[in-house]
Amino acid sequence: MRDRVAIAMLAAKAVALCEIFWAPPLRFHSRLRWVWSYTEAIEVSSEAFRACHYSPHTDLSEFAPSICSLTNFPMTEDRLPAIPESQWSAAQCACADEIIRGPRGAVIEPFIPLLRSPELCTHAQRMGEYLRYRSAIGLRLSELAILVTARHWAQEVEWAIHAPIAAREGIDAAVIDAIGNNQIPEFAQLDEQMVFEFAKQSLVDKRVSDATWAAVCSNFGEHGAVDLLGIVGYYTMLAVVMNGARTPAPRAASMPLPQLDIPLRP
Repeated sequence: MRDRVAIAMLAAKAVALCEIFWAPPLRFHSRLRWVWSYTEAIEVSSEAFRACHYSPHTDLSEFAPSICSLTNFPMTEDRLPAIPESQWSAAQCACADEIIRGPRGAVIEPFIPLLRSPELCTHAQRMGEYLRYRSAIGLRLSELAILVTARHWAQEVEWAIHAPIAAREGIDAAVIDAIGNNQIPEFAQLDEQMVFEFAKQSLVDKRVSDATWAAVCSNFGEHGAVDLLGIVGYYTMLAVVMNGARTPAPRAASMPLPQLDIPLRP
C-alpha cells in the first residue's frame, strides 16, 4: 500500500490528498516517463486524482509544474497550436491544400506553426518534399541525416516522425539507438558512416573536413553532397521553428527521442 500511495503522490504531487490508491500504479509510472507537455501533465494529474477517488475543488493546472519537473520536461505549452480550419485565410487554405495533396497527406506537425506564414510554409514544404522524398542520396540515407539533425537540436517531433521511417528503410536499430543517445554508432554500411560523419561535422564543427567531403562526392557526386547539406539545413530550420514554437511531439510516438542530461546555456 505504501508503494501505491507513493506513486500516486508522484503522479499528482498531491502529498496531502492521496490516502488510498486503487488503480494499478504502473499505469502512471510508465506515463510519467513520457509527459510531453504542460497539457498532458494536467491530464496525468487528473487521472491520479480519479484513481485516488478524490474530487478536488481546485484547478488541476497547479499540479502541472510538479509533474513536468518530476519527468525532467520543461513546463511548456504549445505556443503555436493548430489553427482551426474554419479560421484559415485563403493563403493558408492554398498552402494546406498543397501539403495535403502531396506525399505527406496531411498538415503534419512541422507545418502547424509555419502555417502562420503561408508563403514561407509553402516554399518550405516544397523544399522538404524534394529533400525528403527525391534527394540524390535516397530515402534511407536522408532519414539517417534527419536523425542526426534531430538529435543535435533535441527535436522531439522530427525524431518521433523519422526514427520509425529510418528503421523501415533499413537503418539498423542499434544505429538509431546510438544516435538517439548521442553516441557514435558502429556502422555495417560505409555509406551510412559517410552520411553520419558529413551531417555531424556540418552541425557540430560547422564545416566539413576535406576527407569527408571527398568521400561523399566520390560516392554521391556534388549533387549528392549539396542535397545532403540541404537536408541538414532544412531540418535544422524546422527544428529551430518547432523548438521556438514548442511544438509537442505526437503522444503515441513509438520511438520517442531519448532525454539526455545535456546542459543548456543559462
